[in-house]
Amino acid sequence: MSLRSLVSALTLTFVPSCSFIGVRGPATPIPAGPVRCTDNSDLPTIDLIPAVVGTVAVIVGAIVRDEAKSDDLGAGIGGSILLDGGLIVGVPYGGSVIYGLYAVSRCRDAKKREQLAAKVRGTEELERNARRQRAWDVTKQAAAAARNADCGTVAVLAGQVRSIDVDF
Repeated sequence: MSLRSLVSALTLTFVPSCSFIGVRGPATPIPAGPVRCTDNSDLPTIDLIPAVVGTVAVIVGAIVRDEAKSDDLGAGIGGSILLDGGLIVGVPYGGSVIYGLYAVSRCRDAKKREQLAAKVRGTEELERNARRQRAWDVTKQAAAAARNADCGTVAVLAGQVRSIDVDF
């Protein structure tokens, strides 16, 4: 491995990228409780700037290197340096952008599912409370019928209470 390759590999390893450090996706599998993750794309947007700069450097470096005349050694070397530098900067930041946007997207989806589940739980709670109230009303009617010794009505109303809410 040449010194240039070693320096490139070390730089790629240790270049800080905001999304790798600061963006957190939802847990897998997504827990039943509250979802804790990063749902804004600020850090991936910050990573986008050096990723674009690196990409432009790669393109310009490749053009300069390929267009350099054989007698213009400086332009060829300058193009190569620009190309390598662009790769060293663009690849980790580009990876960070992709990771960050993917994690943010998964987080937003998980939070939407969490809100929908909470809405469904709230609706189920309302429906359960309404069933309980109807069962209580029928139970009061059955108690009044029992006070009047109307066993037939009590039996019918008991069946209605069971059909309204089995757990009542």
